[in-house]
Amino acid sequence: MARLRQKRPLRPAILFVTNGERTEYSYLKRLKSEAKGSRLSITVQFLPGEASTLLRKLDANDLSGYTEIWIVVDEDARDLLPLIRGCEKRTRKNQLWVPVISRPCFEVWLIAHYERVKTYHSQADAQRHLGQITGRKPTEKSLPADFPFENMHHACVQCELPSADAHERGQMPPSPGSGMVHLVQRLLSGR
Repeated sequence: MARLRQKRPLRPAILFVTNGERTEYSYLKRLKSEAKGSRLSITVQFLPGEASTLLRKLDANDLSGYTEIWIVVDEDARDLLPLIRGCEKRTRKNQLWVPVISRPCFEVWLIAHYERVKTYHSQADAQRHLGQITGRKPTEKSLPADFPFENMHHACVQCELPSADAHERGQMPPSPGSGMVHLVQRLLSGR
């Protein structure tokens, strides 16, 4: 009688998509490298354009090989409810779509690697604060060479004001705040 072999479980295939060509893309690539050795297969893709066009661009591709699609965008004072609802509609039993929104911008998530965020009235306020922390120009759109990735656990706590209500994965975070908390937690759970 032939012995049956137990199938090895397939590694979950995750796609990170962002319209942030430099900072977000660089950060996500670094997260991918941090997840090496995990049971996850991660692809990072940059798609140019406004957050509102990303779903349409993704729909034009065959994404059936991915079990999860995480879309990383800034709020940029735009209505992102269509993105949230679009992700909800595309989520199926075998494929999860998650919007990852930072308010007012991704710099809030970066600041949280250094210290607790403050109240920001605009993207420029958050960029200015990050510049003060790092000693770089607020308009520089790249990660510092010595960026403290190892502080991502602290960033999960420090990216929102202490008075903020917790937000669910895939929903709009408080301002300031970032859905990157959920993405990082997902990566840590996949090890």
